[in-house]
Amino acid sequence: MSVADYALKLGFQPVPFFNATRFFPGCPNENKLIAKRLESQAVKLAEFQLIHAAFTEKMRIMFNLKAEYSNVGGLADLFDVIICDLNLGRPMPASFSDSDLQQLRYIQNYLFVFLYEGFLAPIYSTDVVEGILKNMDNVIKNGDKEVKRYSIYSGHDTNVVPLILFFNLTSHECISKKWKNETVNGNCADSPPFASNLIFELHQNDSNPSSYFVKLRYNGDYYNVCGGNYK
Repeated sequence: MSVADYALKLGFQPVPFFNATRFFPGCPNENKLIAKRLESQAVKLAEFQLIHAAFTEKMRIMFNLKAEYSNVGGLADLFDVIICDLNLGRPMPASFSDSDLQQLRYIQNYLFVFLYEGFLAPIYSTDVVEGILKNMDNVIKNGDKEVKRYSIYSGHDTNVVPLILFFNLTSHECISKKWKNETVNGNCADSPPFASNLIFELHQNDSNPSSYFVKLRYNGDYYNVCGGNYK
């Protein structure tokens, strides 16, 4: 059975709708913060576009992209569409190769992480992390009296990426090195694919019951947040 067998009949795909305030409810400065980040990194983004100019043109012709999508940002969006179409069993252009898919994946991965690096990662992550820490403090304080044994937060990839950056799980530099088959020292997680999860586990020290520690697991792998290496 293929993934496509799980798609809706006749290839029907509902149009997704997003709440305009899904990131910062009531925050008037979100667009300004993103614009500030992009402006501060304009030279590096231009260099990245130049590196992938030939591939961008190849994808423009292959997928008949409009001019406004004929750039690396448009290719990142194209990757999302292609992944959805592949999961729905829709055919790709005959000339579209696996190496094309991998280059699109790299461009999307690089840009996604690049956007939320710097000052944006803690801004997006602080409220969520404070809520997680509050829940853990309640467990430590109340012990078995604490009814809530676990909490589940549902979000978008745009919520997860700032968190994995905030906890030093990845960077655009390491993603670039992986693409170039260069040596990567430390953590280098990819941006989240479908059904990703980031788990914060509160553990009690067996040898010292009054001591607790937290383990962080992203898509099944534990990460060393402090040392920056896989655990």
